[in-house]
Amino acid sequence: METLASLIESFFDRPENSFRTYGGMFIAVVVAVLAYFTAREQARKWRQLKGNHQVQLASGPLTATAIKTESYGEVPYTATITSDDDGLRVVVMKGPEPDTTVVFEHAARSLSEMEQLLRKHTQFILSDFS
Repeated sequence: METLASLIESFFDRPENSFRTYGGMFIAVVVAVLAYFTAREQARKWRQLKGNHQVQLASGPLTATAIKTESYGEVPYTATITSDDDGLRVVVMKGPEPDTTVVFEHAARSLSEMEQLLRKHTQFILSDFS
């Protein structure tokens, strides 16, 4: 069985393990560090958005509006997130104000769950709401 020193020596003796390979490893380490800091910044922004929405939900509902082009023209969609004792509830309505119809209605326990519901079932995302 080879010792650790002989394994390391044989590793450096191979031509494919020259400096060029270490330059590639350096670039990979730099990319990994940048990805870490980017992910950390995105997580901070997500926590800040959730915190802002929690404060806004305490004072009233959150609303978002989108206009979608369909075969017969532009149709407004309005979504409202409300908070109650059971958690959060989202209602998405289609059409102009007097003739609205409910397209989607669902409850969630947290803003993270609400974000997943919105992305999966509607054209809205949590950052659309104010």
